[in-house]
This record gives sequence, C-alpha cells and structure tokens, in this order.
Amino acid sequence: MATQGIWNHPDPQTTILPLLRTQLPYSVVVLRRIQHHFAYPSSTAHVIATFPPPSPTATEANVSPSSPWMVSIVDLFRGRETQVYIYSSLEKDASTPPQDSENFVSKFTAAPEMLAEAQGQLLALLRYMKTNLLPEYLASRESTIDPLASSNNTTAITSLAKVPAPPPTAFLVGAMHTGLLALLTASGGYSDLNPIPGIRIIRRDDPPYIKYLFPPETCKTSSGQSGETVSPLPKGYRFTDRKGRYGVLPHQFDLVSSRTHIPRSRESLAKMPGVAIYYDGDSINSTDGDEEMPIAWEFLAFDGSFATLHVEPEHRGRGLAVQISREIMRSRLLEGEIFRQQGSEGEAWGHVDVATYNLASRAVMKKIGGKKAWTVTWTVIELTD
Repeated sequence: MATQGIWNHPDPQTTILPLLRTQLPYSVVVLRRIQHHFAYPSSTAHVIATFPPPSPTATEANVSPSSPWMVSIVDLFRGRETQVYIYSSLEKDASTPPQDSENFVSKFTAAPEMLAEAQGQLLALLRYMKTNLLPEYLASRESTIDPLASSNNTTAITSLAKVPAPPPTAFLVGAMHTGLLALLTASGGYSDLNPIPGIRIIRRDDPPYIKYLFPPETCKTSSGQSGETVSPLPKGYRFTDRKGRYGVLPHQFDLVSSRTHIPRSRESLAKMPGVAIYYDGDSINSTDGDEEMPIAWEFLAFDGSFATLHVEPEHRGRGLAVQISREIMRSRLLEGEIFRQQGSEGEAWGHVDVATYNLASRAVMKKIGGKKAWTVTWTVIELTD
C-alpha cells in the first residue's frame, strides 16, 4: 500500500535490511529496531519507506543514488515508550562532532534541493502515519491508558511518571538525528523553536544527546580506548547469581524500574537482553527460596543501544560500569542473542545515547572505546494540518 509516495514493506528482511547494511554504522538504530521486531514480532508494527519494495526479480531496492530516501519502523501501540524510529540517507554525510566539542549539534550538509526533498519525504512519512496508522491506534483502548498500567508495582509507576506520556495524536520519535528534526523548523536549524506550518514540536532534548559508537573490533577485544587489558571483576563481584543464572531476571524488573525515569514496562524489559552484576557481601547465605538482587545492571534496548545502565551508589567508583558495558557487548551483541542472530560479526556495532551533561556516563563510554558520532533527540511531534 502506498500513500503520498510512502510504501509499506511487509518483508523488510529482504527489502530493507540489505540497504540499511550498506549504510552502517549510520543506520544502526533503525537496523537494530527492525531486527528486534523479527525476534519479537508485533502485529501493530509497520516498516515503511519512501521507495517501493523491489519486484520479485529485482536484486536491489528501488532507490535513486542521486536522491535521499527514508526508512521508518512505526508501532504506535507502544504509546508512552518509543513509537517511531526514522533513518534518512542524508545522515551518512551529516556533520560529526569534534572529540573536544561540548555543544556541537550535528546537521545535514546536503545541497538545498536535497534538503527540500528530504523535508517533503519526512512530511510524507508523518502524513502516512496520521492517515493510515493513527486511526486504528486512536480507536483502541491502548490510546487512552498508560501502557505502564499493566505493572503491579506502584513504586515503579511512580518513579517512571517523571516522563510525561505524549498526547495520543502525536508521535514519540526516538534517537532522531538532529539534522532530521531541523527539517521541521522554520529556519532549518535545530535550535529554532518555530516549526514549519502544519507541525507541532511538543518536546525535544535541548541540548541533544550524543551518540557514541563502538566498532565491531571494540566488541570483540578485551581492551578499551587506551589499549589496557581488562581485569576481571573485583573480588566478591560476579555476573551470575548464587544459583548460576546469568542476566537480569524477571523478579528484578521492579527494582530496575524504580531506579530510572525512563518509561519501560515489565513486558519491554523481558524483551531486552540484559546483564547483571551481583555482590557476595550484600547478602547472607541463601536458602532455596531466596532470590538475590543485583547491584548493577544494563540492557540493550529495542534499537540495540545501551539502556538503563545503573550501579548502586555504594558500589560506584570500582569500574563496574565499564565492566558491565564491555560484557554486554561481548555476550549480548557479538556472541549471541537477538542482534547477532540477525546479522554477521562485522555488523556488531555497539551504540549508546548519552546526555551532554552526564559527564560520568560520557567518561565511561570514552574509556570503553566509544567515539562521538552524531547528536540525537527524543522528540514528540504532532501533524496539525
């Protein structure tokens, strides 16, 4: 089905992913999100693009090498969690932040006519969502309730309420390239608060987040940026609980939710590969009925980025954040799980979005070997025309 030059791709494994792989690492967010969809299919998720699926006999996507194109995966039923991810081919040649820059915002460097074409494509994507996907969502019960209401943990809901839910008629777009959002402003600049006619930008990050990239060689080596050898976990710490179980377990999800303001349901956490660290000195000898709680944890989100990295305060300053980040790349990104099963070893790019002001997390990412790549924002956009 096509609307205003937008096509639905029911088989993105063959029609979208080969193209996105040619754009790595710039396309990593949408590539990973589609891979996650293969592992956990959703009947309400749609992969759409500004080009049609190739014919049965074609070997390449129907894209022009001289024109920009866009791909998006949309699941409005995720509600308060991220609903939309978008990739534009213009991101491949966008400006990148110098390593010593603190206030850099990535922007598209294409010619004016290319920017105008990309702007038209972005508006067409939003119109497609509003015309073809939004009515079903608004007619559902999910659009009128908080998607986290299924949680039985009052503490978790209270802490997550710090992030407001988007209006049901708006779209929550995740990890949006700042150059892409700038296409929706009157001046074409990210800092412009005046959107173009027909667009309402309800929320965005200012300053934006910094995208850090970890090349595949970082994922499979045991050394960081300075080449130092990674030591084992400090004495008394381990990656398995007392019963030998690895990862973050369902009975720990309420604890995880209570330590973050990012809205994620228990159902979402169950679909995110995670790693946990446990500490011998935190608990007495257990009986068979005891369940041990971790003192640090980290996940890979639906888009494959590091998410919900947390170390309990009394255990900070011991290098655990670095250790758990390296471990999650090794075990969950390179050697197995969702994303490794869907791609080759050479595609094992790690990535994370860090707030500009979060100096501690930025230091951790730099120590692991992360490089500043571009800037992104989580934004809520409404099409008003």
